[in-house]
Amino acid sequence: MNARRAVSQSEVGSGKSKVGSGRSEVGSNNGLSVPTSDCRLPRFCRVPRSAIQKAVSHQPSAISRGAGDKIAARERSEPAIDRASAPFGFRRFGFRLSLRVPTSAFRVPRFPKPQAPSLKPAFPPQSRLAFTLIELLVVIAIIALLISVLMPALSAARAEGVRIKCLANLRSLNQAAMAYAHDDPNSIMGPVLAGHEYLVGEGFAEYGGGPGLRNFYRWDDRFDPRVRPFNRIVMGGAEIVANTAPGEVGAFEVFRCPGDDYGFQNWPGFGTFPGVMERPYFAGYGTSYRLNNLTWGLLGGDSLSIGIYGRPANRIPDTGATMAFLEARVIQTIWTNDAWGYSSVHGELTGYHKKLGFFNVGYADGHAGFADMGDGTYGPATPYQSPNHPFEISQVRGSWGRMDCLPDEVYVD
Repeated sequence: MNARRAVSQSEVGSGKSKVGSGRSEVGSNNGLSVPTSDCRLPRFCRVPRSAIQKAVSHQPSAISRGAGDKIAARERSEPAIDRASAPFGFRRFGFRLSLRVPTSAFRVPRFPKPQAPSLKPAFPPQSRLAFTLIELLVVIAIIALLISVLMPALSAARAEGVRIKCLANLRSLNQAAMAYAHDDPNSIMGPVLAGHEYLVGEGFAEYGGGPGLRNFYRWDDRFDPRVRPFNRIVMGGAEIVANTAPGEVGAFEVFRCPGDDYGFQNWPGFGTFPGVMERPYFAGYGTSYRLNNLTWGLLGGDSLSIGIYGRPANRIPDTGATMAFLEARVIQTIWTNDAWGYSSVHGELTGYHKKLGFFNVGYADGHAGFADMGDGTYGPATPYQSPNHPFEISQVRGSWGRMDCLPDEVYVD
């Protein structure tokens, strides 16, 4: 029998162990030393004190041969050292004791990391497929607020576009008037149709446009679009048809204001004009724009034209300031202006584009503008005594320009 070598008392008293050197002796029967790194143990290991005391308490102070034989036999029956367990040897009380401690005993227990308290509910939230009433009301309020902010801007932008289109129409009519004056033998800008009787009440709509619902003053029927001279210049004869319904836009778009082209405004002392009083002027006369037919005279007698109607272009004193085409209510301001209006009630009128006192007008030199003809814009009354008329007339002028061509006079006897 192979007995284990007895350990001397001096070796036991020293209490030295070779574990700290990084390589530990294994207390096997063949004296094999296994590095601690091969056993996957930490360099310094601690065995519980209770385990050591329990193991020592069962060993006698002197080991007999029989006891040694039993120990040797038990060790031979045990399997060889593997990597799953670690040997531990130490010297104490004059004998060498070998313990086999599983590596699991040296493992430091792992505790879960502390978790922050969760604010989530203990149960899974249910899916929401709809708005609550409060959320819906908030969304509606936000949309209403955005609409209230954006609508004025959008309305202003649309109104500005309509006004610009109206100014473009007036420029087109100015160009047509210049072309007509170039072809006319007398260079007349405001055409006078054959069969006329007097200048008063004539010439304001006969120049062009479509058929209207109103009869022209002292004419037995509505004017056929084919006999209106500007139509041939603006559109050409091919687009003019005889069966165009009254008030139909069709090819006469250039003669129609895209805004609210309401005719004369109800005003005390101005009179009534059926068909065009607070109604679209285009539907009544086939055009939204009046030719400047400012005249003075007596019905049934001699009349005097001081506008551009029947006037040669070379007899217009200031083409850049003299109005040629204008909104219908511009003529009405002669009665309502606060300087010398003929009406007993003075005030401002609203034009086609819904701005009090402002109107789109075209001038004899070809340009057009948005003129302020409200309170404080008319000049003082300046009487003019015509040498050929028994009554006194007034100049019609202001900061916006002029309607009269005085002192030059055009007569029709």
